[in-house]
This record gives sequence, structure tokens and C-alpha cells, in this order.
Amino acid sequence: MPTEEENRNELERWLAPAFHTYREVWLRHALFTRRTLRVDLLAIPKDEKFVDITIAFEVKGHEEWDIPNLAQALKQASDYVLAVVTADSAIPYEHVGKRVMATIVWPMWHARGLAENRSHRDGILEGMRHMAGYHRVGAAYVTDAYKERPLVLTVGNEVWVSSRGWRADARNILAGKRQLGSQRFNILDELKGIA
Repeated sequence: MPTEEENRNELERWLAPAFHTYREVWLRHALFTRRTLRVDLLAIPKDEKFVDITIAFEVKGHEEWDIPNLAQALKQASDYVLAVVTADSAIPYEHVGKRVMATIVWPMWHARGLAENRSHRDGILEGMRHMAGYHRVGAAYVTDAYKERPLVLTVGNEVWVSSRGWRADARNILAGKRQLGSQRFNILDELKGIA
């Protein structure tokens, strides 16, 4: 079984062509602003159209998932969403103050095959991932759904595929309006001025 370090190295290899990556970056929690958290990996897209999008990665040292450890990983990943990159990090200053728009767990379990052929456990895990997507927590995995076996980043839906680039609706998924109760609003406008 690979270690967390080995998985982080593999993830960085996958991301290198399209992202600048930074290890162990300090973030200021979005709600508990006196608290800082250290994320395993932070990625900033190289594509100029997405340079304002900051994605955190929670890297795990295993590939076997059950309900308790998936729940823990998704909860931990949710703590990074909307957190702010601090100056305490070994990261170029131009990225200090950016908000994390989504957190993605790597390597992540993903369902294979038709829904009617999946086990009850797989259905529960898929439901947990689906719910997490509403909170901008996603998954990274290598899939054979494409002939080239790419790395896929999902936040509810696919946002980036290593062999194909950004999906058409990626910006909306990552930085679009967010629902609070029955209302939808632009989260970044609401958070202006809050460190």
C-alpha cells in the first residue's frame, strides 16, 4: 500500500503540466479566523482563465475506503473550503490572501460500472461523495472511463481531466453561486473584507 508521501508525489506528477503546486500550505479557517490549518497540497491553475481558482488537496496514504474513514476525510477536507492562504506559507506572495474554492481528496474511491450493479456500500459511499460536492469537497482518481486513463478531478461533477483540461462548467462549479437555505448567492461577494 502506498504511503501518503508516495501518493502526494504521484498527484504532483499528474498536476504538474497544468498547475503550480505547493506543499503543506497554511490556511486561515473561514469561520474560526483565529485558527490556522495546514493543507497537504495547494494547486493554482496555470491556465490564465482559472488563475483565480485555488484548490486544496487532502492526500491520504491508503486507497481502501469504508464509511468511517471516508466520512473523516470528507469532514477534514471541508475545513479547508473558503479558508485563506496565509503569509506563513512557503508560497509566492501573490497567492497570499486567496481563498480555497474547493478541496479534493486523493486518492479517492470511485464507483465503477452501472448503478444497478453496485453494492449497498458503494451506494452509500457514492451518496457521501455526492453530498460533499455540494460543500465543494471533491475527489481525484484515475479512471478507465476514458481510453487514456487520465486523472479526473470532480466536485460533484468533473471539473478537470488531465488529458482534456477544464470542463465547460468548471468555473461555475468551483466559484459560482452557492446555495444557503433556499437562496443562491455569490459566496466571494459575501466574504469580501472577512479575513
